[in-house]
Amino acid sequence: MCIDHYPPLQVILPDHIVTGENVELTKKFVERMGLQLTFTENTPFKRCLHLLKHGLVDIMAGLTDSDERRQQFHMLLFDESMLKTFFIHKGSNAIDSFADLAGLSIATLRGAKHFKEFDYANDNYFAKVEVNTLESAFRMLARKRIDAVISTDYYGDYLLEHNKELSDKIIKAKFAYTDKTHTYIAISKKSPFAKKIIQFEHVAKEMFDSGKFKQLIFEFRKSHPQYYID
Repeated sequence: MCIDHYPPLQVILPDHIVTGENVELTKKFVERMGLQLTFTENTPFKRCLHLLKHGLVDIMAGLTDSDERRQQFHMLLFDESMLKTFFIHKGSNAIDSFADLAGLSIATLRGAKHFKEFDYANDNYFAKVEVNTLESAFRMLARKRIDAVISTDYYGDYLLEHNKELSDKIIKAKFAYTDKTHTYIAISKKSPFAKKIIQFEHVAKEMFDSGKFKQLIFEFRKSHPQYYID
């Protein structure tokens, strides 16, 4: 499994102990297939996508959908409620709607997809600034080098909660993408495990339909409150 440090979804602790929402549900998922996970070192998201595309890693979790990704990966649904949020510098103009993004420079994780209106906006509508890590994006925002950052709400909240130098300067914008954003486990079509995709699909569907994936996410949130803000 290719991972980067992205609390609370993927958390790399000392001694390379790995946990997080995505990690724990993927562990249980592959265990049902009689398999175990090993993990990459902390690997930038864009690099993970490259490794997955070429079958150099087998699996990632937490990807949003696209036609391009379905050509390269088997996409297995596990959640349909991820919230994408914008963060801005205190004192800057409010972002109350998508229209307020016009003319802004907005940092986004390199290789990430968010929602169609944002992903496929005209290049002249706003400027996307691709970064290797969202932590660097938030630090750029704190220094007013960009106007906004798009992130999952939990990760942005986590960064602000644990970095006073950021929370003193950054707030969450009112506008967030509230429609359902589906997130997936992705298995490389070039992975040797892809030959078992019918079984993977069956197990994933059963875990999604039964609510097992949601249960695993809930259990992680309950047992790791340090990664969340009430």
